[in-house]
Amino acid sequence: MKTHVFAAAFALPGLSWSATCNFTPPIDVYSAAKSVHLHLESAGRRSMAVNEEGTVAIVWEDDRGGKPRIQAAFKGGRDDKFKQLQTVTQGEAAYEAVIVPLEEFTFLVAWEQNQAIFARVVNEIGQGPIARLSEKPARQVSLSLAQDGQPIAVWSEKRQNHYQIVYRQLHIKTEENVDTRNLKINADPLKIVETKVDADQNYATIAVSRAGMTVAWEDRRSGSTRIHISHAPHGKAFAPSTTLNKFRPPPSAKFGKGTGAMRVVLTSDGEQRVAAVWLDKRDFEGGYDVYAAVSNNGGAKFGDNELVQDLFGNNTPQWHPTLALLEDGSLMAAWDDSRDASSDVWYSWREQGQWSDDKLLADHDPAGNQAQPILTADNEGRVHVVFIDQQESNNRLRYTMCTPTGE
Repeated sequence: MKTHVFAAAFALPGLSWSATCNFTPPIDVYSAAKSVHLHLESAGRRSMAVNEEGTVAIVWEDDRGGKPRIQAAFKGGRDDKFKQLQTVTQGEAAYEAVIVPLEEFTFLVAWEQNQAIFARVVNEIGQGPIARLSEKPARQVSLSLAQDGQPIAVWSEKRQNHYQIVYRQLHIKTEENVDTRNLKINADPLKIVETKVDADQNYATIAVSRAGMTVAWEDRRSGSTRIHISHAPHGKAFAPSTTLNKFRPPPSAKFGKGTGAMRVVLTSDGEQRVAAVWLDKRDFEGGYDVYAAVSNNGGAKFGDNELVQDLFGNNTPQWHPTLALLEDGSLMAAWDDSRDASSDVWYSWREQGQWSDDKLLADHDPAGNQAQPILTADNEGRVHVVFIDQQESNNRLRYTMCTPTGE
């Protein structure tokens, strides 16, 4: 049994904050034997989507047949369990799937396979033809939706000697009662975010606002991994990227190029607010911490870096940060760490520029290890959550939903 050593009585000094979450009892998306490995890894952490009708779609990678493949599951808004499970990929090993909602109960899934990026339309009853999106060796795809509801894919592709961030606007015609098997993916020409790059760029994420598109990624051109970000007003080119994360320079050359950061996630309310969260090692003695930044002008400029986790998490490395932005402007961040001697999923809310004390997320089963959370907000003001729960006897993919409330 886990013992949570930090009681609620240890409030952070000067922090007045009351919002929390009412979670539904977690349910299984998929349960596997201990020998089957489940992964919710993806650039931008976009492995779950909720459409306007309330259907929840989740994609993940597992090796139940001896080879990593992409799986998908669906749950209707009124259903109490996930009923439709599908295998999305065949053949070579496939990794890091992402998903976004389309119209008419359909979703778009993209993934990495055989050093290329592929995508297909799926829904609860079928799958469309597979389309290759990349041109050269590629990895780490992420997805978002343009203002017209059509998807945009962004990934890291090898151009000359380095991996660079590229993107394509996709076009999928969806109509009521059209068989999913006929839904082909058409794509605009591939474009490069920055053409002159002398080091690898990885793990891109993209968000779209009323002001334009914002892309963030891990960048190695300074010698250490930093978070770079670039914004493009609609119909215009991306501006030269800037560094999003503050970093601590080394005391001398023998100590390297400075502290690093990784695994950035972007989210947008579709209007003027864009938010970012990432892992940051500027406090190198405690490992990676969760930091965030918020833009109020559509992603063109971001505010100060903000430490997300509370003081009790500062001496424990954090992993797998994820972020949801609600229509009222509040933010929910989640991650996993082992401050209580085993891995748990923790979350924090941001309101009025302040982050709350950390709280355990959906801790209904204290046995095992919970990790790799994904958050997605819907149009009803709720946050949907999926995470991996490793028990002694099996590995489970678990889902819950939270409704924000006051304490």
